[in-house]
Amino acid sequence: MIEARAPGKVVLVGEYAVLEGAPSLVMAADRHVKVILTPNATGIVRIDAPGITRKPCMLQVEHGNLVPIEGALPAALEAVVKLLQALATEEGAASPLARGMNAHLDSTALYEDGVKLGLGSSAALAVALSGAIVSLVDGPALGANASGFERLHALHGAMQGGVGSGIDVAASLLGGLVLFRRSDGELGLGHLQMPMGLRSAFIWTGVSASTKDFLKRLDRWKARHPDEYHSLLRELSSIATEAVTAAEQNAAQAFIEHLGRYGGVLRELGDRSELGIYGSSHGALRDLAEGFGITYKPCGAGGGDLGVAMTTDDEALARFCVGAIHLGAKPVDLEVEQHGLRVVSQQR
Repeated sequence: MIEARAPGKVVLVGEYAVLEGAPSLVMAADRHVKVILTPNATGIVRIDAPGITRKPCMLQVEHGNLVPIEGALPAALEAVVKLLQALATEEGAASPLARGMNAHLDSTALYEDGVKLGLGSSAALAVALSGAIVSLVDGPALGANASGFERLHALHGAMQGGVGSGIDVAASLLGGLVLFRRSDGELGLGHLQMPMGLRSAFIWTGVSASTKDFLKRLDRWKARHPDEYHSLLRELSSIATEAVTAAEQNAAQAFIEHLGRYGGVLRELGDRSELGIYGSSHGALRDLAEGFGITYKPCGAGGGDLGVAMTTDDEALARFCVGAIHLGAKPVDLEVEQHGLRVVSQQR
């Protein structure tokens, strides 16, 4: 039996701009996807995936492909099967899949009331499942380094269609507060600490959003309005760089101010492109935060999912959270998870 776990993520600054080479800060969150693989020697791959689908799915390998034993493959499991196929090709998983295994893939911690929170559940699943498979086949370990990241980013791309920067994969692999940058083909990975005195609250809007869809729509707008796109992304990149510098200098108030500025330009990008990055939920939460003198912005693609409020004032943050509940949003208790991918038990 192999058991692995990987944390979810929250993007603090750098969303969208990271695609153009800007630095970004992403926090590994203390909610995890857990994977347990147990070989069963039946020739059947039984996938039990609470959080993704309610019923187990039975598959078998035919002509090198994983196919359902009965009926059609549930749409919710298509990405999982794509990942398993990629693992068979790239990481030597073909034989154990053909022999059969029970795969328990639990991502429920990254959902709330059956709706995803926006914590990077697909990336966390890709990292945990890949880590478990690699351990099962005694392959080269997925190190917490650039090489391990590149392997996992490619596998997640096969699962998701190659969309995204990989910032979520980095958080799930490395843990902690990750400084991520890919510029001119060069990958930069590092760790920072939250500035001392910083207080934060993560707020779930109650609405799920698709990062993949937002990125596709942004690409279409970019093609029609390249000058506007590049002007706004340059501004976001500049502010993200300043925010990272503030974090490196342990300057909490400057970090908060830069996040507020970043959120303002992010809102302008959403308005001009008609992506609705803020929408009614994040817009109302930002207005509420301003009334308490604190900063609020969406985390990630926006449109729904999570946002973050930041301040150095505990009392103001507490009052904001009460107001957020009255708006129909929900504070979510999240802390930095210092550990990334872990293969926590291994028995042969």
